[in-house]
Amino acid sequence: MIVTNGTRITPSYLSQFEGKLDWLTLSIDSLNSQTNLESGRRQGKSPATHGLYMRAIESTKEAGIQLKLNTVVHRLNLNESFHDFIAWACPSRWKLFQLLPIIGENEACLDKLAIS
Repeated sequence: MIVTNGTRITPSYLSQFEGKLDWLTLSIDSLNSQTNLESGRRQGKSPATHGLYMRAIESTKEAGIQLKLNTVVHRLNLNESFHDFIAWACPSRWKLFQLLPIIGENEACLDKLAIS
């Protein structure tokens, strides 16, 4: 299994794992570029985009690899609807996580992102 933000997932990248990789987990916290930018989901200095995720999912499915999605729910994406996207992506699994404080990792953003 690989867990990734999807930035390097292409057919050529996945081809090196042919016959060796069962699952690819894609971390998607928002489909909105601005929300991704504000919450730290970036591709270099640019925010992760809906198109990036779609290409990664298509590449994964074309390679015959099972797809799992992870989403961390926080204040900026709390009311975002993933309904149409999940229906399109049709992952084998989708895990939702609540943002939790991690000492030494995310204290600076807790006030902006944490939910009860």
